[in-house]
Amino acid sequence: MVIRSKFTSYIYFPFLVLLPIGLIISINVTVGKENIPIEALIFFIISSAWILLSALLYEVRLRIIKVELNSREVLVRKFFGLGAEKKYRLKDLEGFHTFTRKIRKKSGFRSEIIEYDFIHLMYKGRIVARISNLYHSNYNEMAEFTKEHLTYLGYKKPNIFSEIKDALSF
Repeated sequence: MVIRSKFTSYIYFPFLVLLPIGLIISINVTVGKENIPIEALIFFIISSAWILLSALLYEVRLRIIKVELNSREVLVRKFFGLGAEKKYRLKDLEGFHTFTRKIRKKSGFRSEIIEYDFIHLMYKGRIVARISNLYHSNYNEMAEFTKEHLTYLGYKKPNIFSEIKDALSF
């Protein structure tokens, strides 16, 4: 049995809408200002683009990945599945951690808390794949496979320091 991850439609929104709008706004704000030196304009445009791209690429590199699970191995491809393929034998993986991220969503006078579940596949103390119902539409199917074939290593409560450490070591 082979399970291939499928992306949710949500992940395309930042690249198709937010990135062009952010660049257009930063250019629109800076162009036409006669009293601002050209060096400051160029610096503002470059820094705005860099901040926006780095935030989006952080998500793409760490979370928006393609994962293929089968009875022998796990195949991981970063960057929307366009990156180099890495293979891990299923029996060599230590297991998996889980955690839940809660996000408050407001709509009018109402607010609701949405929970996104994450599974981190661990190999030699490092996270080799992140599976989430935020980014993967077939998360439940992959979670069932993971629970059947790997050892549960416990709930991992996320904080800002663990996120930075994981981002640098992934």
